[in-house]
Amino acid sequence: MPTSLLDLYMQVAGVSEIPEQYHRWCCLTAIAACVRDNVWLERYRGERLLPNLYTWLVGPPAIAKGLALSQMCRMLEPASRAINLYRGKLTAAFLTTLLGQTPTKDCPFPAERFLVMEELSHGIGDRLQADNMVKMLTDLYSGSDRKLEKGTITGGSITVHNPCLNWAAGTTPDWIGDSISKVAISGGFFTRIACITASYDLGKRVYEPKYPDNYEEAVEEVKTRLLELTQVKGLFTRTRAAYALERRWYE
Repeated sequence: MPTSLLDLYMQVAGVSEIPEQYHRWCCLTAIAACVRDNVWLERYRGERLLPNLYTWLVGPPAIAKGLALSQMCRMLEPASRAINLYRGKLTAAFLTTLLGQTPTKDCPFPAERFLVMEELSHGIGDRLQADNMVKMLTDLYSGSDRKLEKGTITGGSITVHNPCLNWAAGTTPDWIGDSISKVAISGGFFTRIACITASYDLGKRVYEPKYPDNYEEAVEEVKTRLLELTQVKGLFTRTRAAYALERRWYE
């Protein structure tokens, strides 16, 4: 069995027509959702850089974006309460209410959320609704160790404590062009999105997906490792290879 969680996740994904890059980034986003703001990197002294991700699986209809997201959610079932998994449709106003809920025993950190939407056009609605959501998620992307005040017409002032959001969604290029305004794009929203693209590969036809012989055991191992990540805390560092890669990209 692979020692790397990412390699193990890809083994569980098997061989199918679902684009491999979708599975890979679903795993990375699941890891980010599990560690939340419990771990961080310091590039500037005293400033915490969180490893949260906004990941969009972008491609034409029926390319299995939803299937990749569905597998990710299955792997996260044991950790779903710890990461406050929210799978479905919501508006910016409702998200504000969700993040500002009073902490409870079952949900001690309501402002830490993992949002999953198989189809963005259904998840955040038409252009006006989408634009409002985009502006809000742009504002919340970096998180904060301070209180944030948000206001709604019906709910009044809502205080959000220590927001930390991760987001995974599927969409099509057409929906992005029709529903995301130029203002939102120029406002820095897309610098925060990992857009993972794929197109139909008519040369790869897999009628019956193939999975490893130890599939059930591997699935349980993935679930266990993801759940364990919800308990990891503290400052993290990069390997030499990761540091070199980031520096080449930065420069």
